[in-house]
Amino acid sequence: MPGSGNLTAAIARLNACLADVDAHLGRAGPFSAPVPVSAFSRMAFALAILEQEAASPLKEALADLDGILKRIHHAQVSVPESCDPGLNPAWEHLTEFLEKLLDRLDAGGTPADLAGDPGWEEAAGRLARAAGPVAVMDTLSDAMAAWAARWDRGDLDEDAARDLHGRWMRLRDRGDRLFGRGVFDSLAARPGKNL
Repeated sequence: MPGSGNLTAAIARLNACLADVDAHLGRAGPFSAPVPVSAFSRMAFALAILEQEAASPLKEALADLDGILKRIHHAQVSVPESCDPGLNPAWEHLTEFLEKLLDRLDAGGTPADLAGDPGWEEAAGRLARAAGPVAVMDTLSDAMAAWAARWDRGDLDEDAARDLHGRWMRLRDRGDRLFGRGVFDSLAARPGKNL
């Protein structure tokens, strides 16, 4: 696959992020959450196909990606307490991204096309945020995208639209209280907290 240098660099950035996730598994406390076996199996399948299509050094970068994902999966299966449920949506997101890359290759995409996909940075960023407080914004974004895919065609009747608007306004007000300036005020107000 000619022109694979940028794609190799994109995969290397994702691998670095995954190595950090791997190093911190289980440190946030015991979770005993279910391991997302389906996501890891689908990622392994997608990577096997991508590796088969690739030439060096892209093949090695993909093999490294597959290796670290298998290591993380093994750690989570071996020590269920290391399976942070906050990471599960990020694993699903990465799975969907890798499967989208397969679709693009099937449609005649080139390594240059795949390297330029913003999904690499998005996947790395999402994994970096997944176990922290900012992950709630990714969850909200996912929920809104799912809603738009199902209902954003004008299929709502007037009562449902009114109810939706009212509930959104209450949710938005709650979000403003939780995530607005008040977040910093509440942190500063706690005894012993220094910003």
